Amino acid sequence: MQKPGVTLNHAVLYANGGFVLTPMETGLRLAGTIEISGLDAKPNFSRADVLAFKAARILPNADLSQGDKWMGPRPFMPDTMPVLGMAPQPRNVVLAY
Repeated sequence: MQKPGVTLNHAVLYANGGFVLTPMETGLRLAGTIEISGLDAKPNFSRADVLAFKAARILPNADLSQGDKWMGPRPFMPDTMPVLGMAPQPRNVVLAY
């Protein structure tokens, strides 16, 4: 969201809402949904609309009308859990994704 009219000093995890609000130089980023689909799938921005609705409830003075919606592929493991730890080979590599 560009020029949201509110300032956050650090990222805020809204656990009950299932998303994160992150301050950026250009404004505020709302993120936190996942859609499992193919690389050629068309965007489904209904989740972004839900995030904006929830963000407006916790930041009632924010102007969320100037936001851009975007999506992109992100790799993840089948169980959606992060990979954290030492690689089996070579042993001096840490995996964190």
